[in-house]
Amino acid sequence: MLLGCLSSLNNHTARDRITQVSMRHKDSFEWLYDSKAVPFCTWLANSAYNQPIFWVTGKPGSGKSTLMRFAMQDPRTRTYLKKNQNDNNSWHFIGFFFHERGSVIQKSIKGMLKELLFQVLNQFPHLFEIVESHYERLVTEQRKNLPDWDERTLKICLYDVLNRDKHISNSLSVKICFFIDALDEHIGDNNQLLSIIEVLARLSQQNSSGVTNKIRFKICLASRPWTVFMERFAALPQFAIHKHTSVDIVNYANEKLNQALQSRTNGVQSNLQMWKSLVDSITDKALGVFIWVRIVVDEVCKGIRDGTAYFLLKELVLSMPAELKDLYAHTLQRVDPQHVFEAHTMLQIALCALSPLPLSIFWDCTMATLYEETAKTENLTDPLSWLASRSGGLLEAIQQSSPPPDRHHLPPVGPREI
Repeated sequence: MLLGCLSSLNNHTARDRITQVSMRHKDSFEWLYDSKAVPFCTWLANSAYNQPIFWVTGKPGSGKSTLMRFAMQDPRTRTYLKKNQNDNNSWHFIGFFFHERGSVIQKSIKGMLKELLFQVLNQFPHLFEIVESHYERLVTEQRKNLPDWDERTLKICLYDVLNRDKHISNSLSVKICFFIDALDEHIGDNNQLLSIIEVLARLSQQNSSGVTNKIRFKICLASRPWTVFMERFAALPQFAIHKHTSVDIVNYANEKLNQALQSRTNGVQSNLQMWKSLVDSITDKALGVFIWVRIVVDEVCKGIRDGTAYFLLKELVLSMPAELKDLYAHTLQRVDPQHVFEAHTMLQIALCALSPLPLSIFWDCTMATLYEETAKTENLTDPLSWLASRSGGLLEAIQQSSPPPDRHHLPPVGPREI
């Protein structure tokens, strides 16, 4: 019965987004665990549960999703959660990252509820007893072992599972930290989503009272600073990520520029102070937006490898639009004129894809659209260079995290302003 329930809830695409999010660059975001910088580890270690929700906010492209993935995977998160607890039970992490460019399951409230319930039951099978009657009803009504779950039933089941009063007396202790990313990317009603979060917060606070409860949980959220979120989350422990990434940006820019400088073959020693000034200009203009930095640094590195004079590179940085939307347009304008139509075609294919495309399929789609015929991928001697040169760096290939191995796939264009 449990396996049938899990199978009816399971949809691996709901978890794909987490693995598609870029890993942090080297030592970026180390400040997350510095209590003098941000209150995240203080919130983790707080055993009172009077504030069960933490909010990470920030500008578009500032690295919120990357930071959320980092927080889920870094062992220090679990260490701080266990810091002031009075038992040895481990904390379990459950995540859902909304993805506007993804499938319906990745960007809907129903998809979130279904995935959260699946992960809870998958990690704590003894809790199935609480939702068993609901599953049996769906099976009976629909006359199939893998029934379709409606949003109302999903809410009831998730609330019941996380409700202390619903727990069977001999159930094992449960400790969960939820990570829900990109609230602004879901396609439903913001107030409905916030109502669900508020119910979960109340359950967490109720569960913290008394000594007989069997479940404890916290929720870490991330979103853009939209008014609807700022109004509801104003009193929560929080930080704005773009206010803390200047050192991370400097380190990233320094590494990329140094790599480009070392690739030059003229043997001329570089003026380090001069390049430091360029990095400072990039950092100041970025205002904490990592995507802006990546695009601009790619342009600068290309110029370095092409032998462009320093003062022209400085002018390039200063001329780059500060707003992402304008930067994307500016980047496309700089694509080689002979590749413009191909670039637009590639971006349209990526935007229309409902899920990441394997590089070979992306190549086939592009060739078929441009020339009404397919060309063998083997003819593409350097696929990553082809991708970068045609798209101006707005598309990138990422290593696939699941079989088949040694393949690359393309994520949809990250920022949805394109």
